[in-house]
Amino acid sequence: GIPMPSLNSATPLPSPLLLPSRRWAKSPFQAAAIVLLTVLFLIDCDRAATQAIVHDEALTWQFYLAGPASAIFEHYDANNHFLATLLFRLSTSLFGVSAFAMRLPILLAGAWYFWTVFRLGILVFEDGWLFLATVGLLTLNPILLDFLVAARGYGLAIATLFWALLQMITYLRELPAADPRPQRRRLVKAATGVAGAVAANL
Repeated sequence: GIPMPSLNSATPLPSPLLLPSRRWAKSPFQAAAIVLLTVLFLIDCDRAATQAIVHDEALTWQFYLAGPASAIFEHYDANNHFLATLLFRLSTSLFGVSAFAMRLPILLAGAWYFWTVFRLGILVFEDGWLFLATVGLLTLNPILLDFLVAARGYGLAIATLFWALLQMITYLRELPAADPRPQRRRLVKAATGVAGAVAANL
């Protein structure tokens, strides 16, 4: 039979709090993903601080940020990504007028997106090469990385949409559940994420 530790054994049993969680257990693949996402975020930070303002960012500033805040609600233009524009206004009001301050909400959305992709990879593949490949494929697209820097609504929309996807996959994995309340909260979070994606890119 399998030997069981004696309660009188001098060797202490490990505390459950010290045992690594199966879901969050570190591995070379997860460590590589964390390094990759950290490097990408640092590159995004550098680009947000040093990259020249592009045409659409300049229009957003001229139309909706340089003047009164009421312009955000009074004039609609395809350049007005509503939720993102509100966040740009808040950020430049708090941190002053600079390219980095204007891009800060999207930079934070990029960090959120990286975190969501990491959790999605663990949820679907747990570990291994498929997990690492998923993280890489969802984060290394150059156009995507541009959207996670520029003061536009696309990066925020991607982050909120993938967060909604994470909530929906988690909801489906948890079915059936004895207590439906956590599942309802998952659905509310998913709906909020989808609504945020629309509002950020409208």
